[in-house]
Amino acid sequence: MTIIIKCFKGAIHVDKFGRRYRARTTFIIKQTPFAERFFLPNGMQVDKHTCLEKINEKRNEKIK
Repeated sequence: MTIIIKCFKGAIHVDKFGRRYRARTTFIIKQTPFAERFFLPNGMQVDKHTCLEKINEKRNEKIK
């Protein structure tokens, strides 16, 4: 079974491990039980880090 998700620029995405990411651009995710593949709207397959940037999990940490 394949799940297809379309994410727009600025959207928040949570992966299967609970990590939060912000979309850098509009893209499409094709998920299977064993893999995730990322595509731009023109059909070109790209790396996860091209589409997503990780959101800092430590919100309450003080800046020194």
